[in-house]
Amino acid sequence: MDWEQIAKQLGSLGENSESGGTEYAIKALDIILGKEFIEHTVNWCIASKKGSAVAGSVLRHIESNTALNYCYPGFNVKVQHLDGKLPKELVCAHEKRVSAFGSRGT
Repeated sequence: MDWEQIAKQLGSLGENSESGGTEYAIKALDIILGKEFIEHTVNWCIASKKGSAVAGSVLRHIESNTALNYCYPGFNVKVQHLDGKLPKELVCAHEKRVSAFGSRGT
C-alpha cells in the first residue's frame, strides 16, 4: 500500500504540510476497497443475500461516496452532505428492489 500516493490522490499533501481526518479517511477507503468491491457489496445487500446485514453495516460505517454514486447515478454528494455526514438514509433501488441503509446515528 503506497500511502503517499493515496495522500497525493486525495490532495492531502502540501509542499510542507499534510492533512488528515475523517473526510480523508472516507475517501481513502473508497480508493483502497475500490469501485468494483463497493458496487458488489451494494448489490449483495440489495439481493438480501446471507451476510447482507454485516455488508450493510460496513457500507454505513465507511460512508462511501462510491456507494452513493452507484445507488444514485449523477448523485451530487457534496450537496447531499450535511456537515460532512451522509444523509439520514441512503436508499438504493435496483431492479425494483429497495434496500435502505440508515445513518450511523451521528
